[in-house]
Amino acid sequence: MRRRAHRPAGCASSGAEPIRISEELDLHGSLKDEALRRLEQFITSASARGLEAVPRDHGKGPQFAEGPVLPAAVDAWLRDRGKSMVAEFHAAPRDKGGSGAVVVFLKRRQRA
Repeated sequence: MRRRAHRPAGCASSGAEPIRISEELDLHGSLKDEALRRLEQFITSASARGLEAVPRDHGKGPQFAEGPVLPAAVDAWLRDRGKSMVAEFHAAPRDKGGSGAVVVFLKRRQRA
């Protein structure tokens, strides 16, 4: 089954048309602290520029008995520290990285 990313309500421009993604963040090979620092810089910059969706590609990480560390840490950052900028995030379609990647939908910027 092939999924297409569509804008959720509250994003920069809601609608049923597919989203065009122009930039992405690849966190492969990053340690947790470095990955979270890079993620924060990337999401903050993308939000400030009014982008509506950005993919983040983290890979599946090292396989520990408890599961991969990086995907869980990044998801937690998006839910907690990124909540002022992030409307929602979902696993990417299989052809765009599947469970090793996520599409992050950004909130609309508030105009002053």
